[in-house]
Amino acid sequence: MKNWKHAGWLALLVMTLWSTVVAAAPSRKQMDEAAVRAASQGTDAQGSYSVEQLAAMLTEEGYQQVVNKGDHLVFNVDDIRYALFRLDDGDLQLYFGVTDQPLPLDSINTWNRTKRLSRAYIDSEGDIALEADLLANGGLNRERVLAFVNVFVRTSAPEFYQFAVSKD
Repeated sequence: MKNWKHAGWLALLVMTLWSTVVAAAPSRKQMDEAAVRAASQGTDAQGSYSVEQLAAMLTEEGYQQVVNKGDHLVFNVDDIRYALFRLDDGDLQLYFGVTDQPLPLDSINTWNRTKRLSRAYIDSEGDIALEADLLANGGLNRERVLAFVNVFVRTSAPEFYQFAVSKD
């Protein structure tokens, strides 16, 4: 009987803690409202950018061969092709793919377990891919978007490529 009492108290404690966590988590609407407030307070944030605005931003920053593909951009850095997708909710996603370079799943898992700003996987064509996301719900500005792109193309993707070829 004593064990059942402890189990009951434990269940009540867990439910209380869980309801506190769930209640504290902001909703998508609350996050969108926060982005609008930030934009109105002069932080130079806006909800999202169009593909055309992103293309102009990358071109002005010096990225080469920025091509608008409708829902995404393709651009080159040091003769390496990247894709920047603008998702329906305004979020941004960068993509880098490596063809003809096998990488075992345990190595992909190691990458995903030890790196914070990107995730690797094997795509539908059997190639290895690296992606990163920038959420628009906190508001975006030029500096934030360009920092996201720069970190991905100057750090994450080159490190991932070196990681992949070192696993041969």
